[in-house]
Amino acid sequence: MKRWTVYALLAVSLLVVPVTRAGPKQPTTPQSRLLDVWLDLNLLDIFYPETTPATFMRNLKKVARQLNQSLHRVKFGESPRDTLRAPAGTVVIKRHPPKETFILYTRSRTQVWELLDSPARPMRIFRVVVRK
Repeated sequence: MKRWTVYALLAVSLLVVPVTRAGPKQPTTPQSRLLDVWLDLNLLDIFYPETTPATFMRNLKKVARQLNQSLHRVKFGESPRDTLRAPAGTVVIKRHPPKETFILYTRSRTQVWELLDSPARPMRIFRVVVRK
């Protein structure tokens, strides 16, 4: 099954699920932040394929609102070190990833995490060692 077909099926299944009023929010972890932004980026690609740098954040907010989730702070960068320049909890999106690949970084107070989703292998989330 092609990758975009899987994402389209995921998007359709999310739209069919009735939205209920959320109870108390679960605390976000670095891994959950990465997965939230990863899902938002995939849905952005499906529903707003004409997105430009000028409309990126506006469209990303629309997707997050449709999923009834809060939008995490997003920055762009090139390496895991870029997470150290942003406040903890910010998700850094790699500016120039290989084609059809998502690379996202975030950090807790002391640890940097990376999400790597490429056609060559299954999606992985792992801890990255970053020296100041």
